[in-house]
Amino acid sequence: MFKNATIGSGSDARETAAAQTKTLTDEELGILDGPSAGVLAKLREVDVDVANKFHPNDTRRIRRALEIYFQTGQRPSDIYEAQRTDNHDEKLKLRFDKTLVFWVWCEQSVLNPRLDTRVDAMLRNGLHNEIRELFQYYTAHRPEKLGGVYQVIGFKEFLPWLEAGGDTATDEPAGESAKLLQECVDKMKQRTRKYSKQQTKFMKNTLMPKLAEMVEQAPTRTDIAAAVLDATDLTQWDTTVAARGIDVARGFLAPNDSDPAVPDHFIADTPALRSLLVTPKSFTREQWQNFTCDTCVDPETKEPIVVVGGDHWAVHLKSRKHRNAVAGRAKLAHNREQIELRRKRQLEEEEQQQPRGGEEKRHEGEQAADPTA
Repeated sequence: MFKNATIGSGSDARETAAAQTKTLTDEELGILDGPSAGVLAKLREVDVDVANKFHPNDTRRIRRALEIYFQTGQRPSDIYEAQRTDNHDEKLKLRFDKTLVFWVWCEQSVLNPRLDTRVDAMLRNGLHNEIRELFQYYTAHRPEKLGGVYQVIGFKEFLPWLEAGGDTATDEPAGESAKLLQECVDKMKQRTRKYSKQQTKFMKNTLMPKLAEMVEQAPTRTDIAAAVLDATDLTQWDTTVAARGIDVARGFLAPNDSDPAVPDHFIADTPALRSLLVTPKSFTREQWQNFTCDTCVDPETKEPIVVVGGDHWAVHLKSRKHRNAVAGRAKLAHNREQIELRRKRQLEEEEQQQPRGGEEKRHEGEQAADPTA
C-alpha cells in the first residue's frame, strides 16, 4: 500500500540490500533456530531497544530483528530510526494513484460465534483431508521449527491428533481419538478468534495512524480515504455494507464540485464506528517498552501479562479486566487476613479457658488448710 514503509525502501535501499547478502554462520543459524527464549536473550544483548518494541510472544518478529542484525551488522533500532527519518523527510508515498480502504467491521461478541461456525464448516468441507495431506509432507521432511506454511491456523493445532494416529484413520474418529480431535478443533477456534482481534488492533493501531499521518501532511489531498462498514447485522448487509460501500467508492472516485475543500478522509455512519477511526499516537521509539502486570495472568500461558508501549500500559491499568483482578486480589488478601484474625482469637480464647498451673496448686493449698473441708 505504501512505497516507502519497509526496511530497505528508503534512500539507502541498495546499500541495505547488499549488506543483507551476508551469509549467516552456523553459530548464528543455531541461535535463530534455537529456543525462542535464547533468540530474545541474544536480541536484548545486541539491541535492547528493539527487543522492547516487541511482545515476548511475538517470536517471528523477534527472530527477524535478530536476523537483520546478523545479516547487516547494524542494530535494527538504528535501521528503523533511519527509515523513520527518511520517511519523515520524503513523506509516505502511496503505491497507487488513489487508495480507498474499506474496513468491514463486526462487533466481536457477534463475530466470535460466526468464526466458530466457519471452522465447523471448514471441517465438514474437507479440512481433515487437507491437514492429513500436509501432515504427510510434514513428516517426510520434519522441519526443526514450525515456520512457513506450518504456522498457519488450522495445522499446528491438529498436530497432537495427527501424531496420535489421526492421519491414518479411515473411519470417523471415536473414543479418545474423537476427544483429542475435539480439543484440537477448540484450539483452532480459540486461535481464530484471537487472530480476528489482532486484525482489529492492526487496523486501529497501525494502518489508521499511517493514514492519519498522511492526511496530516496534506489535509486537502483527495487520493486517500478510509471507510468503516458495519457488518454486525447480516440481515442489513445489502444496506450497511454493499450499498453504502458503493456510494462511498463512487464519491471517492468521482467527487462533486460541491464537495468541501477539505474532504472527509475517515468515513463512518455512527459515532461508535467513527471511534474506531480515531487513531492513537504513532508507536514511536520512545514508547518501545515492555511492562509486566503481576496482577493479571494470560489464560493460555498462565504467565503474567506483558504489555508493550506506555500508552497501552495506561489503557491496561484502566481496563475492567485489570481493575477486577486488582479487586479480586484485594478481596482474597482481606479474606486471608480475616481468617488469620479468627484463628488468633480462637487460640487466645482456648488459652484463657485453660487454668494456669500455679493457680491450680494455690487452690489445692487453700482447700487443705481449711479445717472445715
